[in-house]
Amino acid sequence: MKIHFAVCRLLAPALAASTLGLSGPLLDDYKIVGLGTLGGVRSSANAINDQGQVVGHSETSTGESHAFLWVQGKKHGIMKDLGTLGGADSDAVDINSHGQVVGISDTGRGAERDLFPHAFLWKKGVMNDLGTAGGKSVSSAHAINDYGQVVGAGRDNYFSELSQAILWDKGVMTDLGNLGGASAYTVSINAQGQIVGNGSDTWLEPNVNRAFIWNKGLISDLGTLGGDRASTSAINNRSQIVGASETASYQIHATLWHTGTITDLGTLGGGYSYAVDINDKGQVTGTSDTAVLGKQHAFLWHKGRITDLKTLGGCCSFAVAINDHGQIIGLSTIATGEYHAFLWEHGKMLDLGTLTGDSSSIPNAINTLGQIVGSSAAVTGESHAVLWEASYRTHSQTKPSNPD
Repeated sequence: MKIHFAVCRLLAPALAASTLGLSGPLLDDYKIVGLGTLGGVRSSANAINDQGQVVGHSETSTGESHAFLWVQGKKHGIMKDLGTLGGADSDAVDINSHGQVVGISDTGRGAERDLFPHAFLWKKGVMNDLGTAGGKSVSSAHAINDYGQVVGAGRDNYFSELSQAILWDKGVMTDLGNLGGASAYTVSINAQGQIVGNGSDTWLEPNVNRAFIWNKGLISDLGTLGGDRASTSAINNRSQIVGASETASYQIHATLWHTGTITDLGTLGGGYSYAVDINDKGQVTGTSDTAVLGKQHAFLWHKGRITDLKTLGGCCSFAVAINDHGQIIGLSTIATGEYHAFLWEHGKMLDLGTLTGDSSSIPNAINTLGQIVGSSAAVTGESHAVLWEASYRTHSQTKPSNPD
């Protein structure tokens, strides 16, 4: 499953729950909770851990955008400003089970103050600059596992399209190398410290076009389905990797890599598909063209079978993540054309809705408890970080005031 940008969950009908050995509410018991802002009008939640701690970014009262950590207090949630590394803006992208947060922050260095952002690790109340490697000026953190290993990328400058894959581990920064080309970047890391990413395999091709795994100091090309291109999106704790690959007939298909075997996951009738996440049971989710031109649907793939998750009444749906209970989150168009976050479980797609007065919503992550985070937006563009959770856990269903 995705270690960064989080996981996903929800509890299902009573019979299905008992089959899974779970107990919990029906799908339609999910409610939405606004997490507020840091004083501005916009915020978004990016990730959530199994303790219910949420990270993301929010506009402040002075118009900057700062990384935040939201935690549930005894009576209401509290959004904490994590600050910056000296510049104007920061963003938190992942959090592990120990409450360690990673992201990117402006440093306020150089003549152009906000063109040299660095990766950060926030822990025990302090934002730490993870720095850069190999003479690079810019770095970003993408994911962190429960051992505190952080993966990310470095670049020569803010505008450079070429990147360097990086691992930060116990204060040591490691350049993961490349596949022979000019660029590489990391996507995800599992509990074993195995890292997946994408890179170029020739200096003549600056754009990333191949998928790789880095394991115990060695970077390896994962191969393709017969074409020239491939990319990864996630790795689970069983070393199963998903993404997409070009076939010999120049189509792009969702792909599973495991122990040297490459599996074409197929499509829903069209020519294109892409896998975005995999859980520790080997269940894969992604998005595929259907047989109807212009329509794409989220899918579940498991044990050789691909299942169309359908939509919320509109033309299209797109998967975001899957948890170890097989619960899938994503977004779908509704009959009126707006995008709404959804939860899919045991053949049923639930519209997670929006905050009162808003028109659209987007989910970004889900934890093992079935708590989902993302954002709800108005037609004016204002958005708020939100948490969807079972009603027996819900503390508020309306936009809350900003925490003190």
